[in-house]
Amino acid sequence: MKRTVLLILAAIVGFGVLFSENNAATAGEVWTTGLGAVPVNGKHPVYQSVVFLGEEISAATGGKYDIKIYHSSQLGGEREILEGVQLGTYKFGVITSSYVSAYSDAMKIFELPYLFKDYDHFIRVLRSDVAKEILATLDEHNLVGLGFAVSGVYGVSNGKRPVVKLEDMNGLKIRAMDAPIQLECLNLLGGLGIPMAFGEIYTGLQQSTIDGVLAINSGFYALRIYEVNKYLTL
Repeated sequence: MKRTVLLILAAIVGFGVLFSENNAATAGEVWTTGLGAVPVNGKHPVYQSVVFLGEEISAATGGKYDIKIYHSSQLGGEREILEGVQLGTYKFGVITSSYVSAYSDAMKIFELPYLFKDYDHFIRVLRSDVAKEILATLDEHNLVGLGFAVSGVYGVSNGKRPVVKLEDMNGLKIRAMDAPIQLECLNLLGGLGIPMAFGEIYTGLQQSTIDGVLAINSGFYALRIYEVNKYLTL
């Protein structure tokens, strides 16, 4: 059976790296693989981190493994990248845990809000045997989870008003990933959770299709959301 590897990216959001073993390099051969990252641009720290990872892999193997890095949705969105890794079309991927949870119910634990006491608590969990057990649930789906990385802590932006109490969320149309727990959380807080692809966020804010975004700080910066949203609640 072909085995692909995934790195799960957990941010108080989760992220992961998946990798494929079916095309290992033979003697004298340079093994080239495409890395499907989240659909972020070249300024995003997740992309920059993956570039660094590729450089480290190449250096550690004397150039035997050449990791080609693609950003800005060149290989599709996260769902398409994940499916490509599973099929072996892409050999390596960095995928948000929200999408990986479609294959593993255990991964959904990272979708629950306010589950961790603080950032340090979260990191301890990602480095624990519990995290290894969660990654192991991907084996039966032709995916190998290499590990978790942290993308950031969620915040909510909007262009209408400061959000300092629950009532301030009422009626705000907030973009989230197409993940049921995220969307329902926004609905229960009084807003309206709207699924939207990462690359459509800026235009959606400009055209008032959405009022704000559920995202991490690096995402707000990389997409220049500060140009179209005035308020950010951590």
